[in-house]
Formats: sequence, structure tokens, C-alpha cells
Amino acid sequence: MRLQYYISSFSCILTCVIAAQHSLINCTWPCPTSTHGCIVTPQGASCSDKGINEWVINSPEKAPIYTGAYVSVALQACQPVPIPKLPAAFIEVNTTQIGQSIIMWPILNMRRPQDEYLGNCGHGFYCSSTGEDQLKPVCRQRFVMTSTCFSSNQCLSGSCLENTCQYNSNRTDGGRRHRYTESHNDYDDRRTARILASIFGIVGGIIVLVVGFIMYRRRQIRKAAVNEAVYPNETGQQSTLSFGASGLPLRANDSLHKQFASDFQNDGATSTITSVMQQSQLHHDIPPPSYKP
Repeated sequence: MRLQYYISSFSCILTCVIAAQHSLINCTWPCPTSTHGCIVTPQGASCSDKGINEWVINSPEKAPIYTGAYVSVALQACQPVPIPKLPAAFIEVNTTQIGQSIIMWPILNMRRPQDEYLGNCGHGFYCSSTGEDQLKPVCRQRFVMTSTCFSSNQCLSGSCLENTCQYNSNRTDGGRRHRYTESHNDYDDRRTARILASIFGIVGGIIVLVVGFIMYRRRQIRKAAVNEAVYPNETGQQSTLSFGASGLPLRANDSLHKQFASDFQNDGATSTITSVMQQSQLHHDIPPPSYKP
């Protein structure tokens, strides 16, 4: 589809080149004075003061623009764009003077060419100044898709290829936007894929960072628990620890049990000694009974 589009565009351009040529125009872009514009009349073109109801060339690659009111009623009289005959010029031979340029004339533009169908008609109309309308140009309805055409100015889509109105990705048909060409859809699909790939990449990076942080924190907590559970053995060296199903060091559990038993035994011995001493003191304080024969 893309190759067919380029071939059709090239065919249309080739057809236009046959009627167009490089010409010498008395305009530059921008004009020497900021208040001037390249004004086109049936007699020629030159940089002069901008006014109303005039055709102005704002760029050598774009057709003239009308500065007056536009007609939006079918079969009403319209003003076609002027196409004066300009002297032919050759870029390799001719030289320009101050205020002159060499451009392609009439101006070639695939979407809005400077031809007999361009005028001051409003949206949805074109200015017909050829055939039966040559003597009295009027505004006519633009053509719908697949209609026969001779200019892009005749089509609602703004694109006439191989004498047929076709879709144009830069315009709408009756206010409804279409899926214009396969190449345009392919571009949308690639753009969507790039956006989704970027989103997934960002989300994946965040997940990797979170998982890495959690693993690092767990390792730090486990290391801190090991350091607190390590204790010196009988030889004064650190004992080798093994971990149980609960995740705590087994030797740490043994040490807790031993400490508890030791404290319990010490507390019991102390209580026994204290009891004996208290009983001894009690017997010592109470004198033995006196003996009487």
C-alpha cells in the first residue's frame, strides 16, 4: 500500500511538472519590508503592501492565500486564484537580482495546488473556473471518496491520486476521521508498541529494585540476629552455630536453656542455704532448757 501511494504521488507530480516550469518572480521571502507581501495578480507578482481581497504567497512551496471573504454557498460566484504567465528561468544559467527569486510556477502542492480549481470558496466547496464555468467561475461541492477528480482541490479528503479522490491522513471527510492508509495504521501500531514497551520496562525496573531491596533487608536482619546469638565457648572461641526450623541458632537456644537452669539451680541453692542459716540462728538464739535433777 505504501509503495502504491508513492507511485501514485510520483505520477501526479510528473503530470504537474509537464505544465509547470521554473520561473522568475519579483518576490523574496520575506519581502524587504515587513509590511509587504508577495502579492499575485493576473498581470504578475511582486512584493507590495498587503491589503484585502488579494492573493498572497507566504511561501514559494505553498499556493497563494486569499485575504478577503470566502464564499460558502453552492453555485455562487467565486474568484479563482491568479496564474499569471511569468518568464521562464533556468537555475544553472539565470541569475537573480535584488528582490527576485526563481521558483516552480504554478506552485506545486499535492494538497492544495495552484490550478483552475483553487479560489475563495469556503470549506466543502471548490472554485470551478474551467469547462462550462470558465467564463463564470462558481463554487461547487467537493467530491466524496472514489469520485473522479482532476485536482486535490476538488476532493473533500484533499487528495486526488490517479484521478480518484482518496484518503488523506491530514484531513477529515465530512467531519469524520478515517483510517486512511495501511502505512498510517502501521505507524500508529509501532508507536503504540513503543509506548507499551516503555511502560513495561519502567514497571519491570521498579519490581527488580523492590525485590532487591527486600532481599537486602532480610539479609541484614538475619546477619544482625546471628551476631547477637554468637557467644564464646569454654575455650574462649566463638562457637559454630547451626540453625533450626524456626530460623534461630540452635546453640543460642541451648545457651538460653542452660542459663535458665543455672539461674534456677542457683536460686534454689541460695534459698536452701538461707533456710539453714535462719534455722541455725533460731536455735542459737533460744537457749536450751535448764536441767533440773
